[in-house]
Amino acid sequence: MVGIPLTTGWGLTLQNIPTNNWPSSGQAIASSVAAHPEFIRATAGVILIVRHPFDVALSMARHFDCSTDQAIAWMGDESFTLDRSTSELSEFLPQHVGSWSSHFGSWSRAGLPLYVLRYESLLNAPLETLQGLLSFTGLSYDHSRLERAVRW
Repeated sequence: MVGIPLTTGWGLTLQNIPTNNWPSSGQAIASSVAAHPEFIRATAGVILIVRHPFDVALSMARHFDCSTDQAIAWMGDESFTLDRSTSELSEFLPQHVGSWSSHFGSWSRAGLPLYVLRYESLLNAPLETLQGLLSFTGLSYDHSRLERAVRW
C-alpha cells in the first residue's frame, strides 16, 4: 500500500516544510498530516494504492523468506517494526509499520480527499481504473491516448 500526495502548485519546497518530528513511514506521515499545515495546503488529495491483503501476505512471505502464517501475523501486529533487531547492529533505523488495517485507516482519517486505487482493479479493468484516477486528480487527458497506453 502506498500513499502518494498530490501537490496543488509550485510554491511548496522542502525548505518551507518543517523537518522536525517528521516520521519515516507513510503511515506515520498520514497520521501526522494535521500537525503540518504546509502539507495540507499543498495537497489536493491522496492516491492510496492497495492490494488485497491475501496477496500482500504471499508477497511479504517471499520477500522476508518467512512462512505465510508469519507474514499474516505481522500484518495484524500493531507493533510490527522493520529492523528492530536487539541482537546485532543494523545499517538501517527501525521503521514502525503497524498493521495493514491501521495503515489503511491512517490514510482514510488524514482529512484529505482520498482515492483508493485497487491493484486488482488496475489489472482487471485498467482503462476504467485509470479514468477514475484521472477524474479524481482533475487532470485532462486524451481518451484515445489513454486507450493506446492501456493496450501497450
